[in-house]
Amino acid sequence: MVRLLLVDNSPQNLEVYKALFIGKEEQWNCQFADSIKDVFDKLSNADFDIIVADVKMPVLNGIPLLETVAQMYPNIIRVVLVPALSADYPKHFVKFAHRIVVRPVSGEKLETLIIRIHRLYKTIMHPQGMRFIDGLEKIPSLPKVYGDLVAELESPSPSVKKAGFIIAKDIGMSAAILKMVNSAYFGLDKRVTSPELAVSLLGLDIVQGLVLTAHLFSAFSNAETKLLNLEVIVDHCLIVGSFAKDIAIYENLPSNVIDSLHIAGILHDIGRLIFASHSPKLYRNIMEIAAQENRPLYEVEQELLGIMHAEVGAYLLGLWGLPELVIELIAYHHSEEIPEFLAVELSILKAADVYSKNIHSTNSLDSSESSDNTLSTIPIFREKKEKWYNVCIESFRKSAENNI
Repeated sequence: MVRLLLVDNSPQNLEVYKALFIGKEEQWNCQFADSIKDVFDKLSNADFDIIVADVKMPVLNGIPLLETVAQMYPNIIRVVLVPALSADYPKHFVKFAHRIVVRPVSGEKLETLIIRIHRLYKTIMHPQGMRFIDGLEKIPSLPKVYGDLVAELESPSPSVKKAGFIIAKDIGMSAAILKMVNSAYFGLDKRVTSPELAVSLLGLDIVQGLVLTAHLFSAFSNAETKLLNLEVIVDHCLIVGSFAKDIAIYENLPSNVIDSLHIAGILHDIGRLIFASHSPKLYRNIMEIAAQENRPLYEVEQELLGIMHAEVGAYLLGLWGLPELVIELIAYHHSEEIPEFLAVELSILKAADVYSKNIHSTNSLDSSESSDNTLSTIPIFREKKEKWYNVCIESFRKSAENNI
């Protein structure tokens, strides 16, 4: 049973919420609040899994509601309802909400969203993971890619298309650009998952300001992090993104799903960079144990850190406002159970991950997962195995030709 607190100072909205959950008491334990006092009276007298609050709720002692809840009840999943993504909202608004839901949203859709958000954040919200995320605003980037982008931006005739292509090749830059374009400051009515589109929407001057902010890319450039073969990790992620995109195209999936699979593939191992940046010596030890014992890296992570890179990466990207599908794909890409609503998309990402290690023979990253036996329990994979493998072979061949 999900323990849910719905908060809105509109009596009409609260009546709609109450009607939505009538007769669903076996699944939902719902309470409703229309004032700050009512909210904290209920929070002090009962435990809740998730709070859904309207953005226009009054502040408490000058502090927004969700910021106060985050400080006092950090384990509650926090969702905010907004009329639109707008530059009017303060910067810290997004920081204290795990997810933002834009109105108008039907009662049925809201219930579905709450179910998915609850499931996702129960998977990725661990105290062990939050300590890695706390205060983290920067992700390592490869110096060569950084140099390529700066050179393009400072050229006499910089190209938006080329700048977007350069950014798309790098995990850190992709995350940083997507974080910006999906933030409340840009007032977009849709989530953007393509770095190329992000560059065109932001403009080259904003991108150049971002790129030239040295601390964004230099914070984790210490010698110990470099010992972890960052280039190998990034190379693997780029291949996974390419494979996932091409399989999705082969399956004639919608363009927004294709884009989400592409960026999820590129960012799926971002949690490894977080671990390496936060605790380089410990994480190198974890990598060595996995290699020596021929065990999946995520198993050793869970054993020694109490959390997997999939979960910590998804949590960070969730805070940064990336689309729900991207976060879910990353969060579950090492999960043994595949949620029914993600069956096709997650199967594609898992297949792309395994085949990247199988096909790219120079990539020694986590070779224990290079066999498609790790996917044998997935029904759709058993059906599509040979076709998807051939798609990945062709994708890798084209990529190799482009690099010649």
